[in-house]
Amino acid sequence: MKQNLFDMSGKVMVMTGACGILGGTIVRYFASQGVKVVLLDLERAAGTGEKLVEEIIADGGEAC
Repeated sequence: MKQNLFDMSGKVMVMTGACGILGGTIVRYFASQGVKVVLLDLERAAGTGEKLVEEIIADGGEAC
């Protein structure tokens, strides 16, 4: 049986700048790998963060 040395499922990641193009791509990737993501960004007040959280949850990930 082969062990995945980079398995991060079940871990929690706090991402600052999460609502930009690069940050959003990073949190989507980690959420798809089973990482629980916490988004921090100044854009969150404008609704960008809420939309990204909803997308991650709709894809089966965990985010806030």
